[in-house]
Amino acid sequence: MVLASLLDKAKSLAQKSPDKVRTVIDRVEETLDKTTGGKYTEKIHKVSDTVEQQLGLSAEPDTEEAAEDAPLDVAEETSADDTEAK
Repeated sequence: MVLASLLDKAKSLAQKSPDKVRTVIDRVEETLDKTTGGKYTEKIHKVSDTVEQQLGLSAEPDTEEAAEDAPLDVAEETSADDTEAK
């Protein structure tokens, strides 16, 4: 399978310089987003995340998603418990 060997080679090259690969992916993402006038921003972003995953690069978490997944501050948990107890 030619496609499988191309993907393996791309993964190998991406592992050697992941920062350069991410830069290229980001530039392509920006160009596509600008060309489409922002109409497909979300889809373009998902595709670039998928490309990074397929190349074995860990996708950078979005700030919104990271904030949702972040644990609560201890002070916030305490005040929430105090509010429920009243």
